[in-house]
Amino acid sequence: MQELSARAEYALLAVLDLARYSSEEEPVKVGQVAERTGAPEKYLVQIFQGLKKDLIVNGVRGRSGGYYLVRPPRQISVAQVLEAAIPDDSPFADTGARETPDRQAVRSLWLRTERERVQALSQVSIGKLLRQAEAAGQPEA
Repeated sequence: MQELSARAEYALLAVLDLARYSSEEEPVKVGQVAERTGAPEKYLVQIFQGLKKDLIVNGVRGRSGGYYLVRPPRQISVAQVLEAAIPDDSPFADTGARETPDRQAVRSLWLRTERERVQALSQVSIGKLLRQAEAAGQPEA
């Protein structure tokens, strides 16, 4: 089973933090996100660059600057965040091995499951993830 990478987890935590605490009028500083999420600040700067490039966040420079979400959380999918934050690498290592029917079958299976994973993550918005997190943090009645 594929693990959730640190970069993917930090990206999702950072976007959830912005969904919770930022707005265009009140952007959040990277240091504040780092403090609340436990992510290294230098790592978050790299993640935010990818998120900014893919128009998920915007940054404001200056003393009162920081980052905020460009769209409402319900309009941003988990898949979009992951695609922006994680470089698009080939899922297959170049082993130099010759192509065989077995290799083709394994790669076909892997690509199919990857497409299914992306489709599932595309159906979950940051808004929904935020509501789940908030519900999980509520004390029992």
